[in-house]
Amino acid sequence: MADLRDVVGAILRDVTEARGQADLAVRDLVSSYAKDPILRAFTIPRTEIRDLKIDLKVAVRSVDDSPDDRARKEQRVRDVVRSSIASLPFPLDPKIEQSIFKMGLLSTAPESIEKELSVAARSEALRFAESAKMEVYKDLIVVEERKDTDVRLVAFSTDIQLTPRKFTTLRDARAHVDTISKLRAGQTLTPQQTKLAEARMKDERMQIQNRVSTEFLLSIKQISEALSAKLAAIAAQPSEKRMVIDVVAEDLKDIPQHMISTVTISLDVNNILPQEEE
Repeated sequence: MADLRDVVGAILRDVTEARGQADLAVRDLVSSYAKDPILRAFTIPRTEIRDLKIDLKVAVRSVDDSPDDRARKEQRVRDVVRSSIASLPFPLDPKIEQSIFKMGLLSTAPESIEKELSVAARSEALRFAESAKMEVYKDLIVVEERKDTDVRLVAFSTDIQLTPRKFTTLRDARAHVDTISKLRAGQTLTPQQTKLAEARMKDERMQIQNRVSTEFLLSIKQISEALSAKLAAIAAQPSEKRMVIDVVAEDLKDIPQHMISTVTISLDVNNILPQEEE
C-alpha cells in the first residue's frame, strides 16, 4: 500500500531525473560535435517530451483525514473547550474536561455538553453549601458564605424580625447581634431553641445549594450552546484527505476488477526547471 501523493511524487521525481540524465547526454554530445569537423555543421540532437500521460491502475484502500489535518483539528477543539471551561463559575475536574474534549471531536449537541457539566455543577453547589460557615451566636445564626464578603444573619425563631443586611466580617455581624439580641447576659438557648437552630441551619444549607446550583446550571446552558456552535464550525471546515491506494500489480491481481480504478496523470514536462537569468 502507498499514499497517492507518494506515488505521484515518485513519478514527478523520476520524470525530473530522466530530464536531467537526458541533458547530461546532450552535454557530452556537444563536446563530440564540436571536435568533429563534419558533425559541427549539424544541429545537436535533443529529444524533448513535451506532454506525458500516465494511466495508473489503483485500488483505493481507505480515505481519511490526513494525520496533520486531524492534529490541527484536535488542537482547535481542545482550544475552544479549554476557553469555554475557563468561563465556568466553578473549577472543573480534568477528567470531565477530557470527556468533553472527546465529545467535541464528534461535534456534539449542546444538550450532551450540558448534561456532562451539570453533574459537576451540582456537586460543586453541594460542596459550596457545606463549606459555608454557620454558627449560633446568642439567639441568631451567623452565616458566612464567602470570607469577609458575604456575611448575614438568619433568625431561627419568630421572636426576632430581621431586616435583610450583609456584613463584611463576622465581627461586624456579631456586634449587630449584640444590639438586637433578646438574651440577657449569661442566658443560654433552651433545648427547644437549639433544636430549632440546628433545623434552620440545615434548611439554610439546602437553600444555598439550590440557589448556587440554579446559578451554575444557567451559566452552563449558555456556555454549552456557545461551545457546541464553535465545535460545529470546526467540524464544517474542509479537511485535507489522505488516500491510501494499491498500485503494485502483484497487489492488484487479488482485488476484484470492479474495485480497480484508473488515475490519469497528464504532465507538461517541457521546461520543468526555470531558466537562469543572465
